[in-house]
Amino acid sequence: MEYIGLIDCNNFYASCERLFNPALNGKPVVVLSNNDGCVVARSNEAKALGVPMGAPVFKYRELLQKHQVQIFSSNYALYGDLSARVMKVIASEAPSMEVYSIDEAFVDLSKVPEDQIALFCDHLRQKIFKWVGIPVSIGVGRTKTLAKVASAIAKKYPQLNGVHFLKNEALEKKALQWLPIEDVWGIGRKLTKKFKYYGVNHAADLLQLSNYTIRKEGAIDSVRVKEELMGNRCYDIENQPSQKKSIASTRTFYKMVTDKEELLSRIADFSVICGEKLRREGTCAFEVKVFIATNRNRKDLPQYYRSAYYRFLSATDNTMLISSTVSTLIEEIFVDGYQYKKAGVIVSNFVNKNELQMDLFTAGSPLDYDALFKAWDRLNETMGNGTVRLGRQRKHLISQKMRSPRYSTRWSELLPIGTEKQSE
Repeated sequence: MEYIGLIDCNNFYASCERLFNPALNGKPVVVLSNNDGCVVARSNEAKALGVPMGAPVFKYRELLQKHQVQIFSSNYALYGDLSARVMKVIASEAPSMEVYSIDEAFVDLSKVPEDQIALFCDHLRQKIFKWVGIPVSIGVGRTKTLAKVASAIAKKYPQLNGVHFLKNEALEKKALQWLPIEDVWGIGRKLTKKFKYYGVNHAADLLQLSNYTIRKEGAIDSVRVKEELMGNRCYDIENQPSQKKSIASTRTFYKMVTDKEELLSRIADFSVICGEKLRREGTCAFEVKVFIATNRNRKDLPQYYRSAYYRFLSATDNTMLISSTVSTLIEEIFVDGYQYKKAGVIVSNFVNKNELQMDLFTAGSPLDYDALFKAWDRLNETMGNGTVRLGRQRKHLISQKMRSPRYSTRWSELLPIGTEKQSE
């Protein structure tokens, strides 16, 4: 029988912070979103205190202070580098793997003898911790979804030593009876509410629901989830990363924005980021969307949310074209008198740049700007972001007062030998 494994880094952002600061071990730790607005990662100790994912900091400030929770601004340079190191270790042991997210990877265990799978996973878990310092949990099942279930159990119960192998139907049945339906991979909040109406409270209950009922509720993909929970493989390991469906650059502002020109300046930043990511991926986008929103957590203030969309005649990765289009869309949806807290730019509907077809009625081609943007990207990469920028861009205040040093990606922020913080 063939099995799939899921390697999942435990509380990844918090583990990254603890790696260079062992004094944080055993203490509650949270990591905040851009501009220190909301909680995006929590250690087990912080979860036990009742700090929910996405919690607005201002609402939980008293709780955080009372329990001396260690708070950090997001340090994506550090997290990204440590993620790459973890994935490199996994690749050295598993010839077929799929990087699923920054802290998760699926591996094909079909070439590992069944009686050796648990030993292999324990070896891999220890190697990752020894070589990188990040603790992981590994779940193994007949399908990706069952591997996710097994991983959740491995993380929940320390006595399993970080590895759980659903090696027979009895263990699968027990696991599905334990897992709440809202924690099943691919079942979101809306579907959870619908399924609970039919008495589906745990993963095992979903197996009793007919495919007709699942489809009737508009959950066609959940039929595949059900099949996977039954051990019928619907999703294979994707060795090559699939093309993204969209690229987004969004930000929750440190201070609310009321001035249109300031908002346009911030939107220009997002357009530049989207353009850079498109060129890095070697793709062009047909569609661009922009949105602006007030602070939904401030019920005392007037609320407003609007978005606007535009489809280009020819797909593009031209930062200047994307930015000018987005600025026009903002002019259409901006309403004076509101305090805007969040905005973003999203590009989608991609085509590979080497497969791009030109339009007869569009002046200029993305290829005409290749030399310009190659120089643009190279200068920003070697001399720092913002070295080359649009005229509308300005430097904006970003709150990262509690960011830890970028220990592994900045020479100036390396941890000097002999000064590392010791655990208490």
